[in-house]
Amino acid sequence: MAGNWSNGVLERLRQLEGSVERSAVEQERAEQSHGRLQQLQATVRQLRAARDRLRSTVSTGAAGDMQELLVQLGSRSGQRPGQDELATAVLREKLAPLRGFAQVYRLTGISGEMRDSSTMRFCIHTAYEGTYLDSYQLDMRLQQPCKLLRHNLPACIPLQQAAGELLQRDLPAFLEAVHGMLNAYASRRYQLQQMQEHCDWTSQIRKNTAYNLLRFHYPVGDGETEQDMRVKLVYEDLNSCLPTGVTITCTGSAEDGMQERLERHRQFLLSQHLHRALTSIKDQEVLL
Repeated sequence: MAGNWSNGVLERLRQLEGSVERSAVEQERAEQSHGRLQQLQATVRQLRAARDRLRSTVSTGAAGDMQELLVQLGSRSGQRPGQDELATAVLREKLAPLRGFAQVYRLTGISGEMRDSSTMRFCIHTAYEGTYLDSYQLDMRLQQPCKLLRHNLPACIPLQQAAGELLQRDLPAFLEAVHGMLNAYASRRYQLQQMQEHCDWTSQIRKNTAYNLLRFHYPVGDGETEQDMRVKLVYEDLNSCLPTGVTITCTGSAEDGMQERLERHRQFLLSQHLHRALTSIKDQEVLL
């Protein structure tokens, strides 16, 4: 009887000892988990701070600073990123704002799509008062430094000059500048086409490839004699579809009232698009 009681006490003591050991192990695990959690939370805060610095650096286009940040980030995690990982991370951050940018600019004549992991194709659309004209494509490497790869823009567009001034420091401004020049170029060409189609009294039309220097003739009569008006239009501003300079000469320009007449024609050509200015001139001459 005493032996059974002793065995029961020993068994109970072993159960209590095991329970204490399990509690100690669980407490140790909990303390380790808490410490690990604190470490992870600290790491998350560091990563978020590094991400914010990286995004700020990306927005300024400083490729060297971006690479340094990524290397630091890799050293903290015990892994040093390779060049491919660096390039991928930089591009991911670089493309995030560009995707939104391309969506917004789609409404104003610029859209973009990725061609591969490092190349983006921008499509620049031109129009004249709601009439769709032409589209031009521009492929660009987005890794710093940004580089123009290929395009189908007219040779008269000073693309390299615009790239040298804007590409590395302000990509949206670069695309806006190119779009402005292309749209003005297409608009000047469209105006000339409209003049040829609807103003059949014009003749001897000459132009250059940029459509920013035009020469043509048109007749003006007073019922008895006919004067040959010789016009020269100069567009010094490649972003404009209105001329900055108009010169009109004609035979008999010394006649009474002719200088005033020429000035009226010149003002029409300065203030209105080409085909409309010529229509206004013709309407005025009919009234006279």
